[in-house]
Amino acid sequence: MPLVVPVEEREAIVRDTIAGLRPYLGNLPQVKDAAIREPFAAGNKLMEESKFDEALVEFSRALPAARATQLVALYNLIGFCHGMQGRLDEALRAYTKSHDLALDCGDRNGDASALSSIGLVYKAKGDFVAALKYLKDSLGAFQKAGNKPGIAAELNNIGLDYRAEGDPDAALKYYQDALRTAQEIGNQYMVAIQFNNICLIYQDKDDLDTALKYQEEALKIHREVGHKLGVAGDLNSIGNLLVQKGEHERAVGYLVPALGTLSRKEIADRPSNGLEGLKKCLATLGHDRFLAACEKAGQQRKGAEALVAKLQAQPGQLTQ
Repeated sequence: MPLVVPVEEREAIVRDTIAGLRPYLGNLPQVKDAAIREPFAAGNKLMEESKFDEALVEFSRALPAARATQLVALYNLIGFCHGMQGRLDEALRAYTKSHDLALDCGDRNGDASALSSIGLVYKAKGDFVAALKYLKDSLGAFQKAGNKPGIAAELNNIGLDYRAEGDPDAALKYYQDALRTAQEIGNQYMVAIQFNNICLIYQDKDDLDTALKYQEEALKIHREVGHKLGVAGDLNSIGNLLVQKGEHERAVGYLVPALGTLSRKEIADRPSNGLEGLKKCLATLGHDRFLAACEKAGQQRKGAEALVAKLQAQPGQLTQ
């Protein structure tokens, strides 16, 4: 999926994508031919380091010796590298090549993965109609292959597409189906994603109590699996939902720990982790009650005072 994201989030996306691609990589990791295995291994490592152009060179070196599902996988990886650099047309060409090759060699999972990637490229281009067609085709291919992790992922992608098109009810249906599938296969990461997604739908509907319930479920899972950015995002979301509900003292109890979960660089790189919610809390509670709420959340008095000073001095996000 082509994205422009902060470095920490990009690295997480790459790790998750590489893990998700493993079922569709043919026999690349184990192939005996060094002309394929070595460039693949080098490209894989470069992808993990977010060096996508260098990874492209390595994957391209493996193409002449690769055959059948190996080519399906390599073109999928090449498309991903182009997409992560924002080169959507090049990504689309590579994914389409992967799709055509998958059909030629009967690679159902490779075909489904390529169709999904094509759909996500069209979504990035703003063509939601084409995106939905390819994502639904991918879902059908995963269903034929009996690939439940793939089914869960495509149900999620289709839900995202419907929400982007402004159809929250259709999105909710697909999110709920994705949640059930993820729970069946024990994919806690995907379960947490669906709780987040469903929270956003209820937030759109102004049903803040139900939204909170789902966001709190996501937080439980992210804590269980040790997903630091997930925990921070959930704490931030819960805090801001409580701000919307007018529960400012309780909100501070989530927003302050959210900041403590992140490094300085993560706060600086992620505007969504900014301090707008805390600014509203400070404005509503006043200096003394805000400090008391910070201390109740586990922050030392000196740190709380420093936070107040930064909130008052900076119109934007906290940078340190």
